[in-house]
Amino acid sequence: DQGSVVSNRLDLVTEFDAVWRDMLGVRFSAAGWYDHAYSGKSDHPGLNKYYPGGPANTWGALSAKVGRYTDTTEEYHYLGGEVLDAFAFAQFELGDIAGNFRAGRHTVFWGNSLAVGGATHGIAGSMTSLDLGKALSVPGIDAQELFMPSSKLSTVLQLTNNLTLNAYWSLEYQENRLAQMGSYFSATEIVTDDAEFLVARPGSAAGSPRFGLVKTGDETPDAKDEWGINLLYYFDAWGLDASITYLNYNDKLPHGIAGYQGLPDPLQPDAVGVGEFKWIYKDDIDLYGISLNKEIAGFSMGLDFVRRENTPLPADLAAVAGLTQAQFDAADSSNYVGPVGDTNHLILNGTYILPPAKLYQGGSFLFEVTASWLDKVTENEEKLNPVISEDRVATSAQLVFAPQWFQVLRSTDLTMPL
Repeated sequence: DQGSVVSNRLDLVTEFDAVWRDMLGVRFSAAGWYDHAYSGKSDHPGLNKYYPGGPANTWGALSAKVGRYTDTTEEYHYLGGEVLDAFAFAQFELGDIAGNFRAGRHTVFWGNSLAVGGATHGIAGSMTSLDLGKALSVPGIDAQELFMPSSKLSTVLQLTNNLTLNAYWSLEYQENRLAQMGSYFSATEIVTDDAEFLVARPGSAAGSPRFGLVKTGDETPDAKDEWGINLLYYFDAWGLDASITYLNYNDKLPHGIAGYQGLPDPLQPDAVGVGEFKWIYKDDIDLYGISLNKEIAGFSMGLDFVRRENTPLPADLAAVAGLTQAQFDAADSSNYVGPVGDTNHLILNGTYILPPAKLYQGGSFLFEVTASWLDKVTENEEKLNPVISEDRVATSAQLVFAPQWFQVLRSTDLTMPL
């Protein structure tokens, strides 16, 4: 309802580190949250008043009635917790080469990502899962706060004073986390962890049932197929960091959907199933990246060029939801039924540290611009979403001005991102 509180949240984070002789150690961290705004019923109106032809029942859940939250929505938005970091690490030297090694749940990211746009289009968002629900609910959030730890092995080798080698191998697959069904920032009721029902024909205001596809288990890739390597060199004469990256990774966004239509199956008084659908997360995507970093006129500037090959593309829903049951059963991460192609992405960003002024004591200003375009479609071009074409460039821009005041209360600083 207009004027209602959409978030009244308390977050707690705990951390533990133990290090022996600066050589071996362990790190553990966990987070918990409580949001009073989700403690009761939701303000979902029950009928979609924006549906063409008049108000209609388009509710996408079967386990929760309209006005109630699903279990997954309550876990991520109302009351829950999770383990973040849980890894062991070692520092070592091999002759003139210094290095470190990590094993367990942690985050590794390369390239230049300051905000959600750079994280999604850049290198980092292909290496690690993103908490996109948090991106929508926290104004001015930094990209690094969106990265979700997962189990992996990683290493950093300082080959020379100027040359660094980075590498990782994933042991756990984890898709991006979206705003859950029925939450304030949920964009649609099927693109969530707890999606249950894809409405094909909505129910009427008079009480006729909605017809749709029932969700089965998602098709996810093998985590052990995901790895990457990065080579970073610092050019002293130019004050320039330059790196090249290669990843073989698995898709973490819900690009791929498959469905088939069957005989009507009454599920509830207001819901009739007419088939099944599932999300498919494609595997074996190649990423090639070039990253540059340099300070220019007081700005710490970053530039990434990223090319993805064999990557999933947005599909025409009617084409991928009209499969035969045999095609549906055979579809998985390796047998991908949606459109596939090659894309290019450009990310430019910069950060400026604000000096003290009359209105604030410090802070930062950042900008980030992204551009992405389709190079070519290599598979299933007939299923491509018609809004996607090779002559279109998708762009985004974000500016964040974040003044800061120190010690406004004892041991408390205040930041106001705009």
